[in-house]
Amino acid sequence: MPGPLQKQASAFTAISSVAQMAALFHTDEKMLSLHALKPAYHSYEIPKASGSFRLIEDPHTALKKIQRHINARLQALYYTLRPAAVYGFCYSLPHEEERNVVNNARRHCGNAYMLNLDLKDFFHSITDKKVSQLFKKIVPRAEKHAIDVLTRLTTYRQRLPMGAPTSPALSNFAMLAFDHELEQWAKVAGITYTRYADDLTFSSPKPVSRTDEKFIDHAIINQGFAVQENKRKRFLPADTKIVTGLRVMSSHVDLPENYLPLLHTEIERLKTTLQVEGRYRTGMSYRKLKLFKQELQGKINFAGMALGNEHEKTKEASQRYDDALQAAENFESANWLDIPYIF
Repeated sequence: MPGPLQKQASAFTAISSVAQMAALFHTDEKMLSLHALKPAYHSYEIPKASGSFRLIEDPHTALKKIQRHINARLQALYYTLRPAAVYGFCYSLPHEEERNVVNNARRHCGNAYMLNLDLKDFFHSITDKKVSQLFKKIVPRAEKHAIDVLTRLTTYRQRLPMGAPTSPALSNFAMLAFDHELEQWAKVAGITYTRYADDLTFSSPKPVSRTDEKFIDHAIINQGFAVQENKRKRFLPADTKIVTGLRVMSSHVDLPENYLPLLHTEIERLKTTLQVEGRYRTGMSYRKLKLFKQELQGKINFAGMALGNEHEKTKEASQRYDDALQAAENFESANWLDIPYIF
C-alpha cells in the first residue's frame, strides 16, 4: 500500500474521540458536533432515463467539506480491502487499471451468456444502524460518542443520502462481505462477476442457470437488499449485451447504437433553449440550465471514456456542444438589432 494512503488510513483507524477526529479533519470539535446534531442538506429531483425522478440530497458546503475529509480516509482504507470485482467509487493508482464503467464492462467481453441485476434503493437501503456498525469495525478504538458523530455526519433521515461524498465509499464497505462471497462462488462456478455501485453483472461462456440466480438472490437478501425486478436482464448469445451503459462485444466495448444520435439531438435542444431564453427571457431557472449543460458534458465525457478522447466521434460531439454554446451567445448578442427604437 502506498505511503500516503497508508498514513491516511492509519490516522483514521486510530481515532478514539471526537477531539481527535476534529484535529484530523482540521476543524473545531464543537463544529463537528453541531453538524452531526443537525446535518443540513438541499434536496431536489433530477429526471432519470426511465421517466421517473432521482432524489438528490446535496449537503451544504460546510458539511460537505467535513464529509470529503471522511471520504478520503474511507477510500484510503478501502483501497487495501477492495475486491477485484468492484469497479465503482474506489481509488486506482496511476500504474493500475482504472476502476470505472468501461473496464467494468470489459471484464465481460467474449462471454456468450449474461445476467444483469440492479439493487433497489441502494443507498437508502443502508441504514444509520448499518453505518454505525461499519464505523465500529472501521474505527475500532473509537468511543461511542465518536461513532455516533461519524454516523450522523454521513447519514440523513436514518440512511445514506444520495449526494453525500461519503455515501459511495460507505456503500462499498457495506457490500464488502457480499463481494468477497460472490467472488469466491463465481470463481468455482466459472462465472465472471463485477459490481459497479448497485449494478451487478454475471457472465459466462455457458448459461447462468436458475440455480445460480437463486444463489445470487439469496446472497442479496441476506445482505439486506432487494433486486429491482423490472431491471433483471438475461442475455443470450445473439442478444446485444449492455453493461453499465456500454455495448459488450466479443473483444471490446462500444457505445450503444443510438447513443450519439440521441446526444446530438439533445445538444440541438440545448442550443434552441439557450437561444429562446436569450431572446425572450422566459425566466428558466439558472439551476435547470446548469444541470442540462452538466448532463450533456457528462455524456460527452462518457463517450470519451468508451471511445477515447481523440476519437473522431468524441471530438465531433464535443465540437457540436461548443458550437451550440457559441451560437447561442452570438444569437443573444445579435437580437438587440431586431428591436425597433423610436425617438
